[in-house]
Amino acid sequence: MTLTSTHLEGLDLIHRGKVRETYEVDDEHLLLVATDRLSAFDVVFDQPIPDKGRLLTGLSAFWFRELASLGPTHFLSTDADQLPPAARGPELDGRVTLARRAQRIDAECVVRGYLAGSGWAEYQAGGEGALYEVAFEVDDARAAGDAMHERGLSPVGLAGEPLPTLPEAAFRTSRRAAASAPADDDVDRGATSARRSRSRP
Repeated sequence: MTLTSTHLEGLDLIHRGKVRETYEVDDEHLLLVATDRLSAFDVVFDQPIPDKGRLLTGLSAFWFRELASLGPTHFLSTDADQLPPAARGPELDGRVTLARRAQRIDAECVVRGYLAGSGWAEYQAGGEGALYEVAFEVDDARAAGDAMHERGLSPVGLAGEPLPTLPEAAFRTSRRAAASAPADDDVDRGATSARRSRSRP
């Protein structure tokens, strides 16, 4: 079943994004509904991807639960029995997240395994920017599409055990731009951490 838009009876739709739709439950809670709409480079295409919304919701729920000990987030549940009746049904199964209202931090993280896209453009410009903080030594000769060599990225598991690292990966952060902007703005980790600290009560 493919879902490209929603209407939840009795709930106010307060935001429709490129893929997700947000409904107000009450003063403290929201519903995030992931559709199957396909977007790329801030363009929503006519062709949806069947069950994309279910996959996105499942991935997000897994990682929010897996990393719950790191600190509070907006995530509460994806269990149907905890959702309002209007958010239940076969077409919505696995797509809906119950969330607490929170102050949003407009930043995203991207892990790259290969030198391509904006990463390639940044490399050509000659800077060792946010993309290369743990990526590779930029004085090595590189070509578009080359794999990136990992440098010092070692995540640790919840119980302190080392986790397998994503081989040859680079980590970058960017600030979400306005809908009318051509692209997001790259920011360094320090700026992202400062914004996160300011968002805490």
